[in-house]
Amino acid sequence: MATTGVRGGDIAWPVLSVLGVIAFALVLGRPLARLVVALGDLAHQPTGETDEAGGRAAANPVDLAAGAGSPRASEAGPAPSAGVASPVGPASPVEPTPTAGAAGLVKTGSGTASASGSPYGVAVAVLFIFAAAAGTHALRLEAILGAFVAGILLGSTPTIDLRRLEPLRLVVVGVLAPIFFASAGLRIDLTALAEAEVAIAGVVILALAIFGKFAGAYIGARISRLGHWEALSLGAGLNARGVIEIVVAGTGLRLGVLSPAMYTVIVLVAIATSIMTPPILRATMRRVEQTAEEQLRELDLADRRSFAPGGV
Repeated sequence: MATTGVRGGDIAWPVLSVLGVIAFALVLGRPLARLVVALGDLAHQPTGETDEAGGRAAANPVDLAAGAGSPRASEAGPAPSAGVASPVGPASPVEPTPTAGAAGLVKTGSGTASASGSPYGVAVAVLFIFAAAAGTHALRLEAILGAFVAGILLGSTPTIDLRRLEPLRLVVVGVLAPIFFASAGLRIDLTALAEAEVAIAGVVILALAIFGKFAGAYIGARISRLGHWEALSLGAGLNARGVIEIVVAGTGLRLGVLSPAMYTVIVLVAIATSIMTPPILRATMRRVEQTAEEQLRELDLADRRSFAPGGV
């Protein structure tokens, strides 16, 4: 260790920090994530209470208006219901009009839709993610580790309604992700591939990366008694490198561990494996027979989407 200039503390501290982050996430992370969901009003809306409250509001809109403090509605008496003749003219069907309940739910003629929740829900989630990122950064780890753990904790909370975090996802995918990949691309030096050594090293690294992922996933899947095409699908899914590999490569380049040429090779490997994954997955999954459990899972996902506003 002394001859290389690396001290034992330089290795022990990151390892202990990572173990501390994992222990903190397991012990206190889940309660904090549930608190964030509660404070941000990000939980699922109970569908039974939604239908009952919305039905009462639609059945008696005059009482709702009177309760809101409308003197004209209270003096007018009961309004004629659908199918009952009025003194003015023949009976006419009453058009279903949207009426809002106290719970922020909207009842229309086509069904009940839940509101988007608290307007501060996304802000509370973002603060939680930033706090986790700042915590790992203070431990001299990468900030992305804390953000990643915070995302896992929020996503694994049973009561969270991920549709209410859709504005955050749109900002990340539409704004932050392009900026990140653009900054990563600016550090790539494609002229380094003109050197034969770098080009050969890139091809070898790409081949080893693909073979290692496919071979490991295929052998493990076959040992677990999965079929041939299922094993290939697992290999294709695990083969994709993406943001994490680019982040690690960027960290290595910043610390001087990787040269610009090696950084270029690693990023190109991540891009190549990510591009080749979707067509391989489509080709292999077409030959995989869906189990009853998988069909039930798809039905459950379709049922959850049906409660989203606008059917999203």
